[in-house]
Amino acid sequence: MYYLNFSIIFAAMKKTQRILLQMVIWTCIAFFFCLVLGDKRAPVFLLSVFLGCYSILLLALVYVFAPRYLFKGKYVVFILVSLTLFMVTAQLLVLADPGPGMHRPELPSGFPPPGMPRPPSRGVLFSLVLLVAYAVAAFVEGVSYAQKKAKEAMASKNEQLQTELKFLRSQINPHFLFNALNNIYALSVLESHKTPESIGHLSDMLRYVLYDCEQQLVPIKKELTYIKNFFKLFALKRSEPFPITRECMLEDDQQLVAPMLFIPFIENALKHSYIEQVEDSFIDVKLEQTSDMIYFEIRNSLSRKHIQKDEVGGIGIENVKRRLAIIYPNKHQLHISESDAVFSVILKIQTL
Repeated sequence: MYYLNFSIIFAAMKKTQRILLQMVIWTCIAFFFCLVLGDKRAPVFLLSVFLGCYSILLLALVYVFAPRYLFKGKYVVFILVSLTLFMVTAQLLVLADPGPGMHRPELPSGFPPPGMPRPPSRGVLFSLVLLVAYAVAAFVEGVSYAQKKAKEAMASKNEQLQTELKFLRSQINPHFLFNALNNIYALSVLESHKTPESIGHLSDMLRYVLYDCEQQLVPIKKELTYIKNFFKLFALKRSEPFPITRECMLEDDQQLVAPMLFIPFIENALKHSYIEQVEDSFIDVKLEQTSDMIYFEIRNSLSRKHIQKDEVGGIGIENVKRRLAIIYPNKHQLHISESDAVFSVILKIQTL
C-alpha cells in the first residue's frame, strides 16, 4: 500500500522532477550497496557507471519507450526493447566491477562451504538493482499516464456537461417568455387596467431569468421571489382568487439552489389542473428548506373532462430531470405520481 501511494505521488510530479528524484533515490540505494559489500576500491567509479546506465534507461523509458510503445498498448515491443537496452547496460555494470573475476574479493577462508554457490559479483548485484529501478520507473510512468488520461476525460466530461447545462438553461427563457406574454395578452384583452401591473411583474421576472439564472446556483430566496411573482402574474387573470395554497418554510433564505427547478412543475400544474375553467380544481405547493435538505411538493387536481392524454410535462419537466442529473447527481430524489384525480410531484434535494 505504501509503495503504491509513493508511486502515485511520484506520478503526480512533473516529468523532470520525477526523473531527477528517481535518479537521486536509486543512486543513494546503490551507494548503500557499496557500503554493505565493503567496496573500498572504486565506489565512485562503480556509482558513476550505475548512474550513467540508469540515466540511459530512464531517459529512454520516459521519452521513447513509454510514449511510443507502453502508452499505445504495444506491450510486447515495449518489453523487448526494454530488455535489449537493459542487457546492454547490465553488461557495462558487470565489466565495470573492479573486483577480481566475477566474485566478491574479500571472502573469509572456507566460505562459501562446499556445494554452495558463490555470491554474485557486485556488477551482477547492481544489475539487479538497475532492473528493479527500471521496473519502478515504468510503473510510475504508467500511473502518471493513467492519471493524466483520467484528468483529461474528467475535464472533457465536465465541459460537455457545462455545455449541455447552458443549452438547457437557454431553453428556459423562451419557454418562460412565451407563457408570460400569453398571460399579458389575455389581460390586455379582458382587463386592460391590470396590464401595467403585469408588465411590472414580468420585468422583475425577466431580470431574474436574464441575469441570476446565468449562474449555476442562486440563493433560494431569489427563486422563491420568482415563484411569487409568477403566481401574482397568473392571479391577475381574474378578480377572484384561484384555489391555490402555498406553504413555505426556510431556515436559511441564502441557501444556494439551481435556478428555475420548481417553475416547470408549477407551470405543469396550472396547465393540467384547468384551474381557470374547472370547478373543484386545486393546486397545493409546499417548499421547505433545512440545513441539509430542500423539499418541494406540488399537488394539483386533474379533470377527466379536460385532461389531455399526451406526455405529461413535455419539454419543461424533461429539462428539469436532466438538469437535476447534472447538478445534483446522486443527491436528489424526484417522485412523480398520477391518479385519476390528482397529479403530484415530490422533489428532495440534498444541499451542496
